[in-house]
Amino acid sequence: MLRGEPAGISSDVYAAGVILYELLTGSPPFGTGSGPEISERQLRGEIEPLSSRVPGRQITPSLELAVIRSLSRSPGDRFATAPDLAAAIACSAPQVTSDLFSNRPTQDWDAPPVRTRARGTEPVSDLSDEAHDAVIAEACLSRASELLAARDLAGSAKQLARAVDALRLSQNPSAALWPVLLSLAAVHTGLGDIAAARRIATEAKQHAKRASAEIGMRRADALLARL
Repeated sequence: MLRGEPAGISSDVYAAGVILYELLTGSPPFGTGSGPEISERQLRGEIEPLSSRVPGRQITPSLELAVIRSLSRSPGDRFATAPDLAAAIACSAPQVTSDLFSNRPTQDWDAPPVRTRARGTEPVSDLSDEAHDAVIAEACLSRASELLAARDLAGSAKQLARAVDALRLSQNPSAALWPVLLSLAAVHTGLGDIAAARRIATEAKQHAKRASAEIGMRRADALLARL
């Protein structure tokens, strides 16, 4: 709008990002000063990472990424829809160290490396789409793991399904999607919904194949054999 371009959904996503940034840090993303000064910083996309603005506050990398992405200077770099932003926020629970999903990849997950926090002047929003997907997948797996530990299978399934919906909107989600799908299939097995578990495990195998993830294909085959 500052450039004279028409407003749209991306403008609302940007506005939500401004509010989220201030809620989390206690200060607006582009600092204070006169209107022209703030507008100039907005046009240049100068945003201090949340973790630098409030270093003592525990803000997860995935939540920081979601907020910064919402505030991207280019509308095309923001979330395409409000549900995309909502899914990213919902999947931004604190990380946990427990590994309660047997299908959850560890060192043998061949997903791209994730650079989750800005270093120096390097902006968080420079993360690739693949890395962004990996951050969302990891955060959702962690949250689902917590729910599983609390014996909340239904809640765990809901969390994983939310992640699947968010990742499916990505251009090339297979590397991040297959482990989430396998975990969702395992949870459906625990819920006694074998038909859903078999369908989801089959889809997980397809995505593992697209991502050339041999470990994913083997785990999907093993789960399908048990089903």
